[in-house]
Amino acid sequence: MSNLSGFLMRNRLILACAADRQIFADKLRRYPFVKAFLLAAVLAISFVQGNAVYAVQGGGVYEAMLPPYCQGGKRLFHYCESLIYLYRAESSYGRSGSRQKEARHALNGIEYTLRYLYPSHPYVMDVRLSLVKALFLSDDYGRAITEAQKILEINPNHAQAYSLLIDSYIKINLKNKALKVAEEGLRHVPDSKRLQRNYLELGGKTPFPAPHVAAPGEVDAAPPAAVIAPDTPAEASGPMAAPSVADRKVTPAIPESATPAGSEEAKPKNPWCRFCP
Repeated sequence: MSNLSGFLMRNRLILACAADRQIFADKLRRYPFVKAFLLAAVLAISFVQGNAVYAVQGGGVYEAMLPPYCQGGKRLFHYCESLIYLYRAESSYGRSGSRQKEARHALNGIEYTLRYLYPSHPYVMDVRLSLVKALFLSDDYGRAITEAQKILEINPNHAQAYSLLIDSYIKINLKNKALKVAEEGLRHVPDSKRLQRNYLELGGKTPFPAPHVAAPGEVDAAPPAAVIAPDTPAEASGPMAAPSVADRKVTPAIPESATPAGSEEAKPKNPWCRFCP
């Protein structure tokens, strides 16, 4: 009996749903403006969803994430376009195929930009860091390690470069090296929460490594001050002290001769001039 009652209940529900559909269809035929409204709502939802998908695929969502120098007319065109590919790669990190494809697109523009930036350019460190990210996301961990080390040679206080270097070592199962990088990073950037977490996750123990102190050889010695000779001798202790014998200028006496006093030869000559008459 229970099976029969359940069967009858299901049949009643099916018949009720069919009746509801028929009633709804009759209302749509009776009130065409309702049908038009529903059609417009469906089209609007599809349009919004399509724009959202296009914005994600075309990079519109990532425009606001670009650095200030990429906004407006002042922009490094190839690099800023590459950043959009890099942001896509980071957002699709779970899908390896899409991530690698987007990261390789980013690499092309980043490497092109680096070829034409002089080393002291104000944005060259940002471009180098983006290069390390793109290499990491494209699974080129060897080059990512090399480029991160180059950044740290220039700026040993770059916390993001330490983090990317640690992640690259972890990816190739070199956790001991990753721990050493975390230790070195904490010596230079002791307040970095990311490096502290990496250090503890890799087996480091508290307290954290002591901050780095520059060795005497790493500090540029100040050039010696120019030595200026004093106006008065060192033994002069007072403002009215008499000059020493060595500082006095003594004019040598002109030797007497038998020349008459009134002749030209009798006039005194300059004893310091070799070519005077």
